[in-house]
Amino acid sequence: MDRCGWKARLAGRGRTLAHLMTFTNLACGFGAILLAFDGYASYALSLVFLAGVLDFFDGMLARLAEHASPIGRELDSLADLVSFGVVPALLAYQHQWGPPRMVVGLVCLAFVVGGAWRLALFNVLEPVREFRGLPITVAGALLAALTGLSWVDEPWPWPVLAMCTLALVFLMVSRVRFVKLSQLLSSLRRRAPEAARLTVVLSALLTLAIVVVPLPQAVVALGAIYIVLNLVENRRSHAPPAIQEEPAG
Repeated sequence: MDRCGWKARLAGRGRTLAHLMTFTNLACGFGAILLAFDGYASYALSLVFLAGVLDFFDGMLARLAEHASPIGRELDSLADLVSFGVVPALLAYQHQWGPPRMVVGLVCLAFVVGGAWRLALFNVLEPVREFRGLPITVAGALLAALTGLSWVDEPWPWPVLAMCTLALVFLMVSRVRFVKLSQLLSSLRRRAPEAARLTVVLSALLTLAIVVVPLPQAVVALGAIYIVLNLVENRRSHAPPAIQEEPAG
C-alpha cells in the first residue's frame, strides 16, 4: 500500500534518523576506544551504554518508518561489532591481570569472534519475534559493566572475569531464545497503555542515570534478570508435557 501524507514523511525521516542513530552508535564505539587508550575507562563505559540506547532507537525508528533496508541492517551490524564487540573486549583486556597477556587476548578475541558470528547469523535469518542467542548489545553492555565492577574496589581475580566473558560468548552463539524488548513494550502497550507509559518514563530515567553516572551495577542486575528469565522460559518451553492419568474403568 502506498504511503501518503504524514506516513510518507515519517518513512523518509525515519530512515534518515535511523541511519543517523547508527552512525552515532559507531562514533560512540570509536570514541570509547580512544578514551580507553587514554585511561578514561569510566567515560568509555558511559559511551558503551549510550551506544546501547542508540542501537535500540535506530531499530525502533526503522520499524516506525516500516522500512528496514538491507544497507541499514548491515550498517547497524558493523556499528554493533565495534561498540559492543571490540570496545567491551578491549576494556576487559585492559583490566585483567595475572596470566600472560596472550591468554587474556585470546579470551577477549573469543568474545569479538562470538559477537561477529552472532551478528552474521542475525543478518541471514528471517526476522522473527525472538532472538536466537543472546544479542550482542546485551552481551557487550554486560561485559563492559562487569569490567567496570572489577575496578570499583579491588581488581577481580583473573578467572572470574574470564569465565564471565566465555559464558557470554556461549550464550551469544547458542540457540537459546531471547525475547525482544520491543515486543515486550508493544505487548504491554496493547494490554495496559497506562502501565506502558509509566514503564517508558521509568526506563528513560534509569537509562539516563546509567549513561551519565555510569552505573555498572544496574546494568549487571538488569542483564542478569533478562538472561535468567529467558533461560527459565526456554526450559519451560522444552519441558515434556505432563502425562495425565486416565481414570480407572
